[in-house]
Amino acid sequence: MSAGEILSGVAGEGHRRPNPFAGGGLDRATHLRADPGWISARLSDPTSRVVPVWGERSLVSQMALEVAAKADGMAYRPVLIPPAVAASASEPPEEWILLGLEEARDGGRALFAAAVPGETGEAREAGEESPSDNPFDGAGEFLDLRGVGAMLGQGDGSLLAYARAIVTWSRRHRFCGTCGSPTRPERGGTSGGAATKRAESSIFHARIRPSSSS
Repeated sequence: MSAGEILSGVAGEGHRRPNPFAGGGLDRATHLRADPGWISARLSDPTSRVVPVWGERSLVSQMALEVAAKADGMAYRPVLIPPAVAASASEPPEEWILLGLEEARDGGRALFAAAVPGETGEAREAGEESPSDNPFDGAGEFLDLRGVGAMLGQGDGSLLAYARAIVTWSRRHRFCGTCGSPTRPERGGTSGGAATKRAESSIFHARIRPSSSS
């Protein structure tokens, strides 16, 4: 079912919704992320959740049409994975990026972003919708935010766009451009909302700009 078909069934004519990639309510936990012990505790906390990113795709589940109608047109929602499950299918936990703490949901649990390995370019050419042997089968499917963004709630779209952007930046900065040494996450992987990695000779920060799905 296309985005237009779903939205036509859950939103009235002339219905306007806010940009799903704007807003969001994460506490970046700037005062906590510099503490390695606190980060480690959150990584092993069963109440924490991981936002998996495969290539440029995010893990989402489709809501029943009647449920979406009651949710103001939000036909998809993010699938957040417990750390113990995510660890078996993603990069090692020490490579996960702390997105922040939920301010208003579930008592401020920690949310991390994690890359799911796979030959994403070849998979897209082959028409595959998820990584082979996807351990998250049954929980949802990996979809491009450009296709489902309009059907996400504002906070959900913001979370997925942030996770995708920061994982993409981290994946493209695995080595220092000056000395060639491997980079590693610094301060939980972000500082002031920007992705942060350290190498032997340098510290790298991602450029901050308004969120988008491109």
